Amino acid sequence: MTTLHHGPLIKETTVTSGTGDFTVAGAVAGNNPISSEVPDGGKFIYKILDADLSGYEIGIGTLVTAVSGVVTRDEILYSSNSGNAVNLSAGTHTVLLSATAGYSTGDIDHGNNIFEKAELKNFYETLHAPVIAAGVLTLDLDEGNTFDVALDANVTSLVISRTGGVKPLTALTLWLTQDGTGSRTFVPGAAYNQLGADDISVESGANEQTAYSLITRDSGVSWVIFKAASGALTAY
Repeated sequence: MTTLHHGPLIKETTVTSGTGDFTVAGAVAGNNPISSEVPDGGKFIYKILDADLSGYEIGIGTLVTAVSGVVTRDEILYSSNSGNAVNLSAGTHTVLLSATAGYSTGDIDHGNNIFEKAELKNFYETLHAPVIAAGVLTLDLDEGNTFDVALDANVTSLVISRTGGVKPLTALTLWLTQDGTGSRTFVPGAAYNQLGADDISVESGANEQTAYSLITRDSGVSWVIFKAASGALTAY
């Protein structure tokens, strides 16, 4: 799956003309270069504004290397040239790193920036299925926030991790399904707390399921755990 990189305040110039690959010439004052967010060989959505202000192009490009500054024009998404590459005139053109409204493909890494004023429609979450190792169940938030776990051994410790640390307010969903033997236990540890007398025990019958919601407000120092649903699946 292709990852499209982007970030704030990315603005460079290029003096390349024609319809081929272009070479960026450095960041505009007060902005950052493409290479500050895009690694060598990384892909991103770019926007070029022609020096004569008569043309524009939005496309997916690849930064060949930060040293060379060469960007390949891999796919044209929109342009003033009927969706084809714009024939850049002589002069200094503006190049922006763009998260284009209405178009994205692959993974988009927001770099821990705030994503606001957005309407989400027809989306789904990544479902990760970690395994229990020596009684320890590790939920890696880098893999997503929804986990489906086969309870084929007792859990004596639950570890929730994320590169750079768990964020202050984080929520996740955990599904546990007993194997054909059943009676496996789930004891997450002292950092996990229930509200009042809420029942958070795991269902023990063979093949029975328990769905949990977990929320932290202190970057994962402590978690509140709720049992959202449990039992055997039955037709509605």
